[in-house]
Amino acid sequence: MAGLEVEGLASLLSQLETFGEEAEAIENAALKAAGKPLQDAMKRNVNRSAKDQKHIQDDIQISGVKGKAEIKYIEVGPGKATAWRAKFLEFGTSKMHPYPFVGPAEQEAQGEVLDEIARIIKGGLGL
Repeated sequence: MAGLEVEGLASLLSQLETFGEEAEAIENAALKAAGKPLQDAMKRNVNRSAKDQKHIQDDIQISGVKGKAEIKYIEVGPGKATAWRAKFLEFGTSKMHPYPFVGPAEQEAQGEVLDEIARIIKGGLGL
């Protein structure tokens, strides 16, 4: 799963805290929406085999919101059916060079992720 830290949204988040219970729904929506650009980038960057099997590209998933109120997150990456194979692509093996797709997707989608979070939070705040 990819890890992407979001910085620079402190003022929006502090405004969001004043909304009380609505804030949690807005935060959760922002996190879920932010996973989509990362999911799309991973799907574009992962190699697709010619084998007749479930492909990693078709199994990139966005989890539900996890964590506590102070620290929430989502996970984006291959599901259980393909995660065991994805690690071989990402990191390589003793007989295969790595073909990373998670790290490059994270870099590629970072701007879109931040934009999506800001868009959802601003919309929730009526800005």
